[in-house]
Amino acid sequence: MNNLVRSESDQVIETSEERKQRFLLEFDMPFKCDKCNERFKKKKHLREHKADVHSY
Repeated sequence: MNNLVRSESDQVIETSEERKQRFLLEFDMPFKCDKCNERFKKKKHLREHKADVHSY
């Protein structure tokens, strides 16, 4: 079953369950890497990730 709902302008709209899951993820892991979209609980972990993975 497809959970996506289409509006009149044919945009994808989140279901209430998807919205809830996204909120919980963003609340639990608020720091997101702008290069790979990986999420972290602490800003320190994001900085370490960027230094290790994205420094070339």
